[in-house]
Amino acid sequence: MGSGALLAPRGRTARILLVSDLHHTLPQLDWVARAAPSSDLVVLAGDQLDICSTVSLDAQSVVVLRYLAQLQAAGRVAIGAGNHDLTGPDAHGEQAAPWLAEARAVGVPTDGDSLLIGDTLVTICPWWDGPIGRAVLEAQFAADALRRPKRWIWVYHRPPLGSPTCWTGRRDCGDAGLNAWMAEHKPESSSPATSTNRRPSARDRAPIASARPGSSTRPGGSARCRVAGRARPAV
Repeated sequence: MGSGALLAPRGRTARILLVSDLHHTLPQLDWVARAAPSSDLVVLAGDQLDICSTVSLDAQSVVVLRYLAQLQAAGRVAIGAGNHDLTGPDAHGEQAAPWLAEARAVGVPTDGDSLLIGDTLVTICPWWDGPIGRAVLEAQFAADALRRPKRWIWVYHRPPLGSPTCWTGRRDCGDAGLNAWMAEHKPESSSPATSTNRRPSARDRAPIASARPGSSTRPGGSARCRVAGRARPAV
């Protein structure tokens, strides 16, 4: 978790709080709610839900949406999906996070949306599950590239290949596709400099986007949870 500095419209430094991989951990969600009033923007960068929990994903999503309402009451908030947030197929049959549509309905920017803060454009990227989702994301990058202001930041759940945050100690779980998109579009930032797999700290600092080492599957694949020696799919 971390915070970053951007230029606010009124000429002062804006405080952005980034959180990721909360996995329906209520004490951490409570911490975010307490910290929100001191930030100009709170970003939840994926894996709000936990496929390994005994609580159903539908029930978890209701809880997270209630926290979003608290965060929205405190100021600006944005949320993007991670692999644990996929709860059902979209219109094309690819896995998605349809519950996030409820967030958009009440004015919270989410997957596929963009948010302009002063001279900074924040692009919120969904967790894509197949070729159609990937093509939609590429179109989103291309469209925002045409209107990018001085700064352009991506909210993308999985770090690029080679990032310290995607090293599990045994293998690199980064997204090589993200590396290619970064080379093409050259955003201001797209992945954190420090691991988020730990207790939140108000002193942390990182760009907007995050993932926990070892928790994410590759884009185009389904998240799985190992229970009693067997792996079960996310949905």
